[in-house]
Amino acid sequence: MKIKELIKELRSKNIDAAILINKEDSHDINVSYFSEINANGSFLLVKKDATLFVPPLEYEMASKTCAVKVENSGNKRLTAVLQGHIEKSKRIGVNFSAISLRRFNELKKEFNDKMFYDISEICRNIRIIKNEEEIKRIKEACRITDKIFELFLRNCRKLKNERDILRFIQDKFAEFGAESAFNPIIASSRNASMPHYELCSSRIKRGFCMLDFGAKYRNYCSDMTRTVFYGIPNKKERELYEKVLDVQNDSIKCIRQGIEGKSPHYSARKELGKLSKLFIHGLGHGIGIEVHESPSLSKYSEDVLKENMVFTIEPGIYKKNNFGIRIEDTVLLSKKCVQLTNSSKELIKLTL
Repeated sequence: MKIKELIKELRSKNIDAAILINKEDSHDINVSYFSEINANGSFLLVKKDATLFVPPLEYEMASKTCAVKVENSGNKRLTAVLQGHIEKSKRIGVNFSAISLRRFNELKKEFNDKMFYDISEICRNIRIIKNEEEIKRIKEACRITDKIFELFLRNCRKLKNERDILRFIQDKFAEFGAESAFNPIIASSRNASMPHYELCSSRIKRGFCMLDFGAKYRNYCSDMTRTVFYGIPNKKERELYEKVLDVQNDSIKCIRQGIEGKSPHYSARKELGKLSKLFIHGLGHGIGIEVHESPSLSKYSEDVLKENMVFTIEPGIYKKNNFGIRIEDTVLLSKKCVQLTNSSKELIKLTL
């Protein structure tokens, strides 16, 4: 259980207690991560052990499935619940990256004899390395994502616009006991020049079409992008696609333990050559309970890549109002970089 790692880290830093809050103004995904359930309006108190405080509506569900002890908060204010639990604690850990200013000021005012310390880095460092169970769930999310892409290819002829494809993909998640890890991106023709295109309203036309989607299985995410071509690509279009694919494959091969996260990003840009000016985002991002988390593979990254990190590799090129090509896989860093999403990356040609 990851909560044991958190307790150990807090103890090593002489932090007496930690408070992680998942309420309306302070949504902290770490509450779900360490308790292993999604309980709205809850907070996690960590001392020598951990207790999840939940409102009455969530109590029965939480008490049956939670990985830590559960108590009913009775809809009391956060500070009122804490009064009887942290009176002997002097050094309190709080996730500064997730708590609202109002909530933090409330804690400082109510407990003005306490010292508060940022534990966001502690939480980040625990989550960045996946254990066996986490990897197992991510692999299953990847398997589901591959299966849905396979089903898309079987049914693509009857999907005439971006929204048809979007709905088809969204409808398939539940069939495999999963949900969508994020809002899928379906961007065809010139819409594909926008990496995070959202409208999904255009009729499918000749050209590249990006499908960026992923499954969430038992709280763990996958992320994959495949770019297909509607119609017959010309020589230039095939060459552009093959260049992005070469960069992606070479990036996966060159990644190893101990290198900096920025290193493969710069290698990808160098390999793209003149096309690098069309590569407008990082090479990849970590993935786990959130679809975007640490480590980062970008020019700003300060991460060192280590065993059992899971992240994406996704080079892409985008020419405004013209085209976009992105190829993305979820990978696991083991002795070498292992691809977890395995849908075909050959340029697939579809009829209009």
